[in-house]
Amino acid sequence: MTNVLSIDGVGGTPSDVAVKIFDQSKWQRLSSVRDANSGRETTTYVDNTSDPNSPVILAVSSAVDAKADAAGTRMRRSSITFSTFARVVDGDGALLALKKASCVIAINLPDADMETTDVRDLVMNAYSGTFTALETKVPNLVVLGALRFGITDIFG
Repeated sequence: MTNVLSIDGVGGTPSDVAVKIFDQSKWQRLSSVRDANSGRETTTYVDNTSDPNSPVILAVSSAVDAKADAAGTRMRRSSITFSTFARVVDGDGALLALKKASCVIAINLPDADMETTDVRDLVMNAYSGTFTALETKVPNLVVLGALRFGITDIFG
């Protein structure tokens, strides 16, 4: 018999939130590698319409802990990283510098059977923290601004 896990504390009501979806047809696979020591597997894609000097990269990686914790649980650690560049320009629009910018979605789950819908709910609950009210479909700029400046007390 297989045990199935469910995730606690991921409630709420599904909402119709507007998000920006990137055009998947623009992504070209650059590499897929597996680290022999850690077992981490990473597939990297590049937006084939981006500037080669400042490419837009999407990296998807996953690994399972080599050793279990005291309770006997091994964690699967997966992430999606979207990396791009912020352009610094002067008043005339001349490029002064390119600065790396990225966003990471990390999902750490016990390496066991789990419903995909539970994982979806986990990600959606974390994402919903960036909205004032999901019904408005408007991101909470106070929360996003706080994160921008390293402020972690977003509900205070």
